[in-house]
Formats: sequence, C-alpha cells, structure tokens
Amino acid sequence: MTRAKGSGQTLIMKNLRAARRRILFATIPAVVVLVAATLILNALERKNIIATQRVDDLVALPPVRLVQQETTPDGEVYRIGDRMMIATRVPVKKSPDAFRIVVSGGSFAMGIPYHGDFTARTAAGTIPAWMAAELSIRCPGRRIEMINAAAMSQTSTRVRAIVDELLTLEPDLVIVLAGNNEGQQHATALNRALHRWVVYRELKTVLKPPAPPEERPYFTPQSDDLLGTRERFFENVDGMIAAAKAAGVPIAVGTLPINGYYTPDDRTLYESYPPMAPEVAGALAACRAGRFDEGITALADARDAGWTLRALAECYELKGDFEAARRYDDLYVEQMPFNRIRPSYNDELRERVPGSGAILADLDRAARALSPQGIAPSELFVDYCHMRYEGYFEMSRTLIDALARAGALPPMTLPAPTRDAILDAKGWRDTLAQSPPPYQPSPDWPAVVAALGAHP
Repeated sequence: MTRAKGSGQTLIMKNLRAARRRILFATIPAVVVLVAATLILNALERKNIIATQRVDDLVALPPVRLVQQETTPDGEVYRIGDRMMIATRVPVKKSPDAFRIVVSGGSFAMGIPYHGDFTARTAAGTIPAWMAAELSIRCPGRRIEMINAAAMSQTSTRVRAIVDELLTLEPDLVIVLAGNNEGQQHATALNRALHRWVVYRELKTVLKPPAPPEERPYFTPQSDDLLGTRERFFENVDGMIAAAKAAGVPIAVGTLPINGYYTPDDRTLYESYPPMAPEVAGALAACRAGRFDEGITALADARDAGWTLRALAECYELKGDFEAARRYDDLYVEQMPFNRIRPSYNDELRERVPGSGAILADLDRAARALSPQGIAPSELFVDYCHMRYEGYFEMSRTLIDALARAGALPPMTLPAPTRDAILDAKGWRDTLAQSPPPYQPSPDWPAVVAALGAHP
C-alpha cells in the first residue's frame, strides 16, 4: 500500500515537471519575441521613425523619453520635450553661472498661441520667454536656462510626472502653473505603468486609433467626478511641493487668470451643459436697455443656473455694482468652467500654498487688478484662458516679483525693464505683431447659445 502511494506521488511529480518544461518551452519563444519587439520599437522610436504614443495618451499619461541626451557641436545637451511641448535644450554639465528654471503646466504656462513650431528654445511672448528675457537683463553675469516644460491640454497628473523627472536635472527653481483641463479622466496606476512599455503603446496605437481631427473636441474631455477631480488636483500639487522640497529646490505655484467673459461658439462644447432658459435672453436685453431691476428680477426666477449666472454678472456690471458682478461671474465659471480653472481652486491655492513651504504667485489676482471692475479684462485674452503677449508679460512680472520677495532668484542688480525695452532687446516686435486679436465677448451670446442648440 505504501509502495503504491509512493509510486503515485512519483508519477504526479514527473507529470508536474513535464508540464513545467512544456510551459517553459512555450514561454521562451513568446518572451524572446516580446523582448525583440521591445528593443526594435524602442530603437525605431528613438530615431523618430515611428511614434507609439496616441494623442490622447499625450494628454492623460506621463510622457515617454521626456529627457534625451544629445551630442551637438557645443557639447552634450539634454533635449526636453515631446510632441505636445516646445523642445528645450540645456547643457548636461551645468555651468557655475547658470540659473536653471523649470516651468510646467498646461497650454497657458506653455504660452499658446505663441508656441511657434515646437522647436524654438523658448517661444517669444510666453511667460517663460518674458521671464528669461527680464532676468537676463537684471542679473548680469548669470546664465538663465529656462526650460519650458509645459504642454497643451495636460492635467496636473501629467505635470506632476514631468516635475518629478525634471528635478533630476538640477534646477534652481520650479514653477507650476496648472489648474485648467482638470476634468480629464484619471489614468490608473496600471495604465501608467503599462504606458512605459513600447509594445503596449504600439498595440494601443494600432488597435485604438485616435479620432480624426474634425471629430476631436476643442477642449480636453471632462469627467463628471467633480469631487475626485478636485482631490486629485490638490494631491498632485502637494506631491510636487513635497518632491521639490525633498530635492532642496524652491517651488512656486501660481493661481491662474480666468476669462470670465468667455462664451464658446462651438456646438461640441455644450454637450454636457444644460440648455438656456428662454427668459434669460429677455432679462439680459432689459438690463442692456437700462432696466436693471426688471432684468435682475426676471433672472432671479430663471430655471437655468449656469446661463442665469452669466447674465446676472453682465447685468450687475452694466449697473455698476462690480462686487456683485465679480461674485456672479465666479459662480458662472464654477458651474460652467469650459476647461478654465474653477475660482474655488484658486481660493484654495491661496490658503494651502503659503503654509506648505512653497511660494504663491497670485496671477489671478494680478489679472483682476488690471481692471477697475476687478474682473480680468477680456482684451488680455485670446480665448477662454490663453493670453495675448501683453497679458503674459503682466503674469511674468507678477511671478518675478513674488519670487524676488521670497529670495528665490539671483540678485537683480539692475532695475526692471519696460515691456517695450524687452521687445526691442529681443527683436520680438515683428513676431508679436502677428498676434491673434483680443477676445471680445459677443453681445449676442444668448442668441449664439440658442443657435448652437444647447438643449440636449
């Protein structure tokens, strides 16, 4: 009996060993194929023969090969950037006189519409360009190395990944300007990990091609998870501050200016918003005719909160009650952000950042201060959040002032140059003369909304 039992166990062990050998022999070719595919695809992507990152992944997931070392006639340099960013190059060996600044965030920080062809060292008229130009003048003897590491449409999750990687390049200062686009669906940890594998990226590109350009939305797709979106944003901000502090690098976080007058004229932007109540247009017309009490009273009974708030802001501004106009304008943006940062995010940044050891640069407040009404002037903008070069100059000056007060910049031995002086010194006048016109809110925006079919 014992012998039979032992023989049975021996037979089982032999079968298990045989099964393991079969699995091993079957697995080895698959592993070899995957390793070979990984090496080949990586080599092809390094040579820019293929691109394995889908457009949507460039928005939602960390960049791949953000930093690459290149040999140039001037020596070894780091090339920083991907298809969504302005390519920037800085020396691998940082010189003693260099002051290296990393600016990261979305397209506002990047400098739309002044991004050029994505190959410029830094595009004229952007916040990083204005800062680099001014600091180069005011800090003689210092070499200002500005890394514009911002990118179009990205959320704070991607900004955080970029900041974490660029902290290895010995920056002297990090500036984060994020908060627009925050409704993008959050990628899982597994998705982020798999995204690092070139075979996975190539399979996604082949099996899930992006939508054609004419079908792509103008704005980053937004999620309805408002509470989760908010938590992730501030978790990312806290994470970037903690990472910079651990690396011993000063970090500044900015509030973002808001074009509260913005009303889109693209049908696709209204799909997730409620229709406009019929009485809104009539009430607004009464306010525009000077019958403020009539219009405001009618709006108080309107059923549509978002568009009513937009109309109330205009009515109170026409009436001259600018405090009420600001309040209703902020409430309108809070409910209908259209990819703009929500005013409540700016408010919370004002509370959190100073106590975190980071530097607060209040760009939102600076933009509002440029108007006696306390609402950021629409003529500073070209659309919902991007600014003309005059607006970006004001934001750059606000950043420099905040950083100087915090002692985060090299000694500035020369006075601040005027905007015209920088334009002349850099030879930017002709380039910036081609700027898009200032944003002008349509007086007929209720008719535009109705014509676009805001009703679901």
